Amino acid sequence: MSEELKNIEKEYKNFYEKIEYIDENTIYMHIKIDDNKDKISNLKDNYLNLYIKFHSNYFEVLNENLNGEKKFDCMEQIFNTFCPFTFKKYIIKNIKHKLNSDL
Repeated sequence: MSEELKNIEKEYKNFYEKIEYIDENTIYMHIKIDDNKDKISNLKDNYLNLYIKFHSNYFEVLNENLNGEKKFDCMEQIFNTFCPFTFKKYIIKNIKHKLNSDL
């Protein structure tokens, strides 16, 4: 598995529910989303399941059922595109945690 995907697994472990490795450059990421804010078709039980392939200089979302951009420079762009409110909540929670731990 690629180093980039290993880093993503560590960095976002509190954001996703589960990651499965399809091959050394492709992951299947299960994200529990805020169903009140993130409006996405084809959701199952408020989970967004993304197939993401890492190429040498970009990420590609492989899901055929999702509309819009498929190539991204970073994971944050993927999260901001497909689950922006859930990702925003995650970022705010992390900032609060860091601020409280620095006191």
